[in-house]
Amino acid sequence: MTKTPDKLDLIVVAADLGIETTVRALLQRTQSLQIRQVAFEIQRLVGDPKCCREAHVLLRTFVHQFDYALVVFDRDGSGRQGLSRAEIEAEVEQRLWINGWASRSAAIVLEPELEVWVWSDSGEVPMVLGWSERQPDLRTWLAQNFELHAETGKPVDPKAAFERALELAGTGPPARIFRQLATRVSPMRCTDAAFLKFRSTLQGWFPLQRT
Repeated sequence: MTKTPDKLDLIVVAADLGIETTVRALLQRTQSLQIRQVAFEIQRLVGDPKCCREAHVLLRTFVHQFDYALVVFDRDGSGRQGLSRAEIEAEVEQRLWINGWASRSAAIVLEPELEVWVWSDSGEVPMVLGWSERQPDLRTWLAQNFELHAETGKPVDPKAAFERALELAGTGPPARIFRQLATRVSPMRCTDAAFLKFRSTLQGWFPLQRT
């Protein structure tokens, strides 16, 4: 695709400040994501239901100003919880397709919400959450106080666990914590399906230039 001088690579529509902050920090970690540098802009369309239903309306305005578009919101609270993550993404992507974005767009639905990305097994997580000097250690505390998924070891309710951990450790605000985690935790450690789609989509759109 030929780029015009005033055309940017990517526009992202985010449902809240936490998602915006996280995506902004991640997009600046080009080497870690194994992508080239990206000229991007983030628009916030507040609320998961609004982002789910209306992102294509907002993005219609930008169809000739950006090469690619990404829509990111939580599955919980989206109003489409009766559908799977993949089904919700397909709905949003179909609306983007028929509104001018064709194969230049993707939806990333966080299941159940952004906080699931917090619970990596990286040693950076307890440090950022202010838990490195606390007892019991963070993983033990999670197991004692929250139901964990058998396969992933992550809390079934990642948001409640995140908010309680910040409350006990006296850290925050959440947006700052999201930014620090996105800046410090290796993207290669995250195995969440939505994150893997996020990373692979960016790698497909913005591959590292071969020398």
